[in-house]
Amino acid sequence: MTFVVPKLSDLSQRARLIISEATEGATIDLWPNLFPILAKILALLGKEWHLRLKFLYRQLFASTADEVWLVRHGFELGITRIPAKVATGYVTVDVPVSTVVPYGITFRRADGALFRTRTSAIGAGAGTSLEFEAIDAGTLGNTDAAQTLTLVDTGVVTGLGDTATVSAGGLGGGADVEPIETLRQRILDRKRNPPQGGSATDWIRWTKESSGAITRVFVDSFINDSREVWISFLRSDRTNGIPTPSDVAAVQAYVEDPIRRPVTARVSVVAPDPQPVDITITGLSPDTPAIRAAVEAELDAMFADKVAPATPSTNFILWRAWISEAISRATGENKHTLTVPASDLTYSTAGQMPVRGVVTYPS
Repeated sequence: MTFVVPKLSDLSQRARLIISEATEGATIDLWPNLFPILAKILALLGKEWHLRLKFLYRQLFASTADEVWLVRHGFELGITRIPAKVATGYVTVDVPVSTVVPYGITFRRADGALFRTRTSAIGAGAGTSLEFEAIDAGTLGNTDAAQTLTLVDTGVVTGLGDTATVSAGGLGGGADVEPIETLRQRILDRKRNPPQGGSATDWIRWTKESSGAITRVFVDSFINDSREVWISFLRSDRTNGIPTPSDVAAVQAYVEDPIRRPVTARVSVVAPDPQPVDITITGLSPDTPAIRAAVEAELDAMFADKVAPATPSTNFILWRAWISEAISRATGENKHTLTVPASDLTYSTAGQMPVRGVVTYPS
């Protein structure tokens, strides 16, 4: 039920009736007198009160509350907005044997983003592995493997290499402040699914708490092992949502914390294994660059909304009809023939998840 604010004309009419009933002999519409003016003033005051009541009514519910009030809803449930987090990971750099590399030695990425050593370390010669972190929190700190970082603090450590190479797995785990709508969804999920000592919804909640960039979580138990929990997830800041090894490690550490993990549970966090699905469309009409762009946008939306990885106990089927339906939703599309894939696609290996591959339009 919504809170309806009366029209100003209705409030004015109510005020006129109140005046005529409360004042003996009052004739509201007889000119000149102050009663019509008084009725309009009362209507304006009533309008302001109703607007205020509508605002307060909206704040009563987490589904409609404004940001400040939504944070208060979360506070009462022990849910706080996830702050921005720095990206972390490992790099390799040349360091003379037994040379101490202290915390805070700064390197720069090509675009200007700054990183520093996260802990002190002892050099082991060429290709020494050092733990790094981004200086500024946020997704901009996430860095792919094999990228080069340039030393800023030259001369601080004798013999330290001028460049560092990001190790396999990259620098990951960086996230911006949790979007307000993501916080709202977590609060609503918590209200709808109270803690149950390690249910699937509990693991979903704990995983999302680890980073504001996590959008979807998939939970299952391993076959013949009800104590081991299988978790996979997607992030909003990664291609096709696929997290990096550093992202996975951050979630693994968070959900394994004894504060959250049930005593008897063992947990395994994995990234989905993307399986590109090439799509061939013939007879597209009209076949224009704009229509093709619209088709591919609808395909991306379908993959984002409906696709999930296979789990240890459940296969995932990418229905061919979903692809054809997405193509048909493209604005301006009149007809098409979907030739590839020719049938539904089944994924039975845990973690395998279809992602959109190359879309072709043979003439």
